[in-house]
Amino acid sequence: MSNRGQQQITRKIKQGHVDVDFDESALVVNYEVETVEVDERGAVLEVLDRKPEMRRIKIKALSPDKNMAQLAADIVDKCKYIHPSRVEEIEQLLIRLRKHHASASAQTPVAAPPPADERDNDNDRRRGGTRAGSRPDRGDADDGGNGGRGERGGERERDRERERAPKQKVDNLPPADMSELDEYLEMLYQVSGKSDREKEESLRTQERGTAMILKLCRNVMNLEQLIQNGTVMGALTRVLQEEFKKSLDLTFNIIRIFLAFSNFAEMHSLMANYRIGVLTMKAIEFEVKRSELREVERQDREKEWADELARAKDNGDDYPIIAERIKKIRIKEAQKQKVLVRKQDKLLFVSFYVLLNLAEDVNVERKMIKKNLIPMLMTMLQRNFEDLLILAVTFLKKLSMFEENKDIFKELNMVEVMARFLSCSSQPLITITLRFLFNLSFDKDMREQMLRAGYIPRLVQLLKTPAYRAKTLKLLYHLSVDDRCKSMMTYTEGVGILMGMVINFPQDLLAKELAALMINLSYNARICENMIGNRGLNLLMDRFADKRDPLLMKIIRNISLWTFNQQQEQESPELTYKYRGLWSPHIKILIEIMLEEDNHDLIVEILGCLANMTVYDLPATSNWSKLLRDYNLINFFSKFLVPGMAQNDVVLEIIILIGTIATDAPACSILAQGNLIPTLYQLMKDKSDDTEVLLQSLNCFDKLLYTQASREVVMYNTRIFADIIESLTHRSSAVRAMAEKMSEFVLENDRKPDGSIGQLGKQVIKRRFESYNKVWLANTQYEMSGAGAGGGGMMGYGDGNDRLLSAHEQEYGVMSSMEYLNDKVNNSMMGGNDWQGEGKYGGGGGGGGGNGRTYSRDLDDSDDMSPMRGRGGSSFGDADDHGWSSAAASAGGGSHGRK
Repeated sequence: MSNRGQQQITRKIKQGHVDVDFDESALVVNYEVETVEVDERGAVLEVLDRKPEMRRIKIKALSPDKNMAQLAADIVDKCKYIHPSRVEEIEQLLIRLRKHHASASAQTPVAAPPPADERDNDNDRRRGGTRAGSRPDRGDADDGGNGGRGERGGERERDRERERAPKQKVDNLPPADMSELDEYLEMLYQVSGKSDREKEESLRTQERGTAMILKLCRNVMNLEQLIQNGTVMGALTRVLQEEFKKSLDLTFNIIRIFLAFSNFAEMHSLMANYRIGVLTMKAIEFEVKRSELREVERQDREKEWADELARAKDNGDDYPIIAERIKKIRIKEAQKQKVLVRKQDKLLFVSFYVLLNLAEDVNVERKMIKKNLIPMLMTMLQRNFEDLLILAVTFLKKLSMFEENKDIFKELNMVEVMARFLSCSSQPLITITLRFLFNLSFDKDMREQMLRAGYIPRLVQLLKTPAYRAKTLKLLYHLSVDDRCKSMMTYTEGVGILMGMVINFPQDLLAKELAALMINLSYNARICENMIGNRGLNLLMDRFADKRDPLLMKIIRNISLWTFNQQQEQESPELTYKYRGLWSPHIKILIEIMLEEDNHDLIVEILGCLANMTVYDLPATSNWSKLLRDYNLINFFSKFLVPGMAQNDVVLEIIILIGTIATDAPACSILAQGNLIPTLYQLMKDKSDDTEVLLQSLNCFDKLLYTQASREVVMYNTRIFADIIESLTHRSSAVRAMAEKMSEFVLENDRKPDGSIGQLGKQVIKRRFESYNKVWLANTQYEMSGAGAGGGGMMGYGDGNDRLLSAHEQEYGVMSSMEYLNDKVNNSMMGGNDWQGEGKYGGGGGGGGGNGRTYSRDLDDSDDMSPMRGRGGSSFGDADDHGWSSAAASAGGGSHGRK
């Protein structure tokens, strides 16, 4: 790479297509090398040169049992010219290459014996020669004089090839022509004879007729003419309905014809007229029952053979002979069963394919479900034919999009059945399984079944294969909603794999699935501990400083919340907190990025992260007061606290951060300077309807009250104590709890010289009484509406005598009901009857003093409190040692007096 001022010359690789070289058994990777000029940000300014290149990847072995998905993944990992997203494309090319080799191997042996008797043919083989018109066998060429063994090996190889190509019978038929359609129909009307041989011949004739019609269906131009021919459709449906129990091949041919029709949605209505879906489901049901019956018969035979061997073993003499005979029978039965199962799998495949196409109509799909379609598909999942498994799971995935099918899946325990496919060697099957499970994972009960079935370790293993990562991350994200999943992840290598994916993600912004999963997992304490191991936090911060990804910052914020909780749970964090210094190198970086960025989401996450920092997380040579001065954070806070300048979440995080800073006494002195605290108070008043903003504002003021400098500003520049009293009856329990805490502080400090509670403390006591006795007040409102003062019996207290308050209750401001009623009567006499309409709590007029504010209160469950300015004012008079009011001010004072 060379530099030219601010510009650079570099080389870039542009990927091209990948081809297959069948002759050399290799993959040909095409790409272009571009010489480009880029600026300092990496943006391409000009392409200077472009040169095509090519690389060959030779494939040494492609055996039938080779795992193509794993081989493709290995090739992509080792070849830098192939992007990881092309794993599926490489796998398909490898499959094509393997099929080509298989077909080439099948054509090399002798295709058919020469037209001669068996004896001459055997003599020629023994002599090692060949007859005219025949080709030499590989066994003869390889073995020389051992031609017999070579020929027998060739025959076995040809037998295996014939098993792999069961369609040879259909391919040997003559070409089909629409002009001969009537002849093909005549074959379908073949009448069965009485003898077994005649019945067999009749079935063979019908098979041949359906095979010829099937060849006509291979031409798309014939489909419309065939389906509109009532004679053809009637004959096919009649034969299927009558003969589907007698011949697998016949049923297979007819349903393949229907499959050709079902590929076109325009033909579905015509197929419905002939009840093709019903007939197909009957054929499937019969094959399922026949398969179950064969399994029962096989088990019975195995039991009989075991009993026979046991008897022979007791006799002793005939045991070797009987054991050899039973072994041969087992091998023969197994081969026969293998052929039958293969034919049945193919029949079931085309049958379910027809149903899948017809199920595009939702009404037809519902009818299929009523006829036990889902249990049939469940039965297919027990088989081993890959194409049938892929089709069955695809069908199930389609059905899973409707909620009414979810309960059926739950009853059939579908999740446990699907677990075995996550560790198979078929990439298409794993892919469609992940998509199906993702649909199911929206249900909480299904997620619980997945966790019980041990899905987490299996899914973690799939993360190692690039082709499965995207879908696996989505599924893990849904599972991570449950806390059990987070705990189970700690027992796997999943956290390390995910951390590697986050740190080495190729794009600037993390994929949403990956980021969302890591955010969920970072709420678990053990996972956070694993994440910061091996310099994990430093690596995350290095990536964030470079990419500035908001989602990555959210992960870092959750880690900071974990360290914050660690300190809160410890009695002496200054001694036991073991992560001191973990955040020290990153505090200033976060502040600098916050001041530079204008991304709203990014600022929110950085503010939230900084709000979780305590004095034990800050650098040893710094504190909050120094950071406030060095970075002028007061102006930054004031700018965003101006109404309308920022969204609510930014404002909320700033309030929380100010509360965190207020725990540092020197920093409170800086916060008290300027207009920040009055601005914060005004913001709380403007957003009083927002419960979270109100709660965090009260928490912030509570911390500001514990330092002398900030306490004076709060006392004399705001009316926070009136809001504390008002919040004692707030609808939110958290706000009430915070107001209770602050009111305790008021009661402790608002004392007269003689030690009695001051005027503000009395207001707190009165409002506490209203909060605790809200129901009682509502019930007695009518009875008090016309009386100045009443007995206790009228209030529902029996004899009307209030109990005496204990010294502790008197000390901490507990008011009796009679004291409250007497106070209400006095206020009513002085300032009017405040039980009518608007109730004036907080003192009367002129000479009554009070806190200078009255409140309109509706005695219902809403506890809606709206402040109203009263006639009298309250001022904080001569301050005592605590800086609090020592006596009630005179009437009309209006201003806040300070000594």
